Amino acid sequence: MDYYLDLVILPDAELSQNTIMNVIGTRLHQFLVLEKGVKIGSSFPGYSLKPRTLGPVIRLHGIEGDLEKIVASRWLNVLRDYVRFDLIEKKPNDCQYIDVRRVQAKSSIHRLARRYSRRHGVNIIEALERYKNIEEERLKYPFLNLNSKSTGQRYNLFIKQSTPHSQKKEGEFNSFGLSSTASLPWF
Repeated sequence: MDYYLDLVILPDAELSQNTIMNVIGTRLHQFLVLEKGVKIGSSFPGYSLKPRTLGPVIRLHGIEGDLEKIVASRWLNVLRDYVRFDLIEKKPNDCQYIDVRRVQAKSSIHRLARRYSRRHGVNIIEALERYKNIEEERLKYPFLNLNSKSTGQRYNLFIKQSTPHSQKKEGEFNSFGLSSTASLPWF
């Protein structure tokens, strides 16, 4: 992950920054699902908990060739009026690192019970009994509101970005450009 590409959301009178960021997140996810060999990490230089926002920039990290594939792909064409694409640059040598993770809440006891029922072959009443003492959790992290092409449903992808640290960690990135193990350069 020695190179990066910043996608900067341009001000727009008709579409909010969040709406455009959601489109970028959905399109990036679709691209990474189709291009299985491309390894990309995502970070958010404007990330904040108060106010809760991902900010106006998504920074894509990767090797130069993978970032060039993104720039050349068709999924970016529809965003040209809303997003400025900076040049692919080499990361600074003396940078810190951050962790950017997906966070999932135990937000719906009924959803958890349905999932448990399917996975373990028990009826829904037994599954609900298992979760009866669990309080539903509400997350206070910024999120992308994405549209699933496989199910047609909309869902929130909550993102937790750590404070900068000095430890570089290797690992894999998922089709959202997030990792539960790897760190990304921060500068």
